[in-house]
Amino acid sequence: MNKKLLCFAALLFSAPALADNCSGGFSFQNGANAPGELSAGKITTWTSSSTVSSDNTPYNGTGQCSGYTFVKDGKTINSDVCVRTTADGDSWGTVGTVQPGAKRGEWRATFGTGKFAKNAGSSGWYEVSSSDEKGGMGKWGGNCLGVN
Repeated sequence: MNKKLLCFAALLFSAPALADNCSGGFSFQNGANAPGELSAGKITTWTSSSTVSSDNTPYNGTGQCSGYTFVKDGKTINSDVCVRTTADGDSWGTVGTVQPGAKRGEWRATFGTGKFAKNAGSSGWYEVSSSDEKGGMGKWGGNCLGVN
C-alpha cells in the first residue's frame, strides 16, 4: 500500500478518537493577587473562585483555583491548578496552561474522587470569552475519561 495512502487512512480512522466527548462552560470570580518582579520578568500569583458546568458529563461543581501569570519580553503565560466539588461531594482536580499568543488554554485532570475516580488523564481545551477585573466566563471541551 502506498505510504501516503496509509498515512491518510491512519488520520481518517484516528480522527474520531480525537473529537471532544465532553464540553461545557465555566465562570470565575477573581480573588487575591500578588504582583512581583523576577530577574527573568514579571509575575503575578492569584486565586479565584470557579464554577464549571456541563450538560454531557458530571463535571458540574464549584471550587478554588490558584495560579500565576508570567510576562517576559511582552509574552504572557498563564498556569493554574483548580479543585472543584459537586453538590454530592465528589471532587476533581485540574491543571491548566495558556501559552504566549494562544487563544485557548489546555487542561488536564490530575485526580478525582467518587464518580471522578477514573478521570485522571482526561484533557482538553478552554477559552475565556469575556473577562474584566471582577472575573469572567468561557467554554471548555475535551476527551473526558471514565465519566461518560
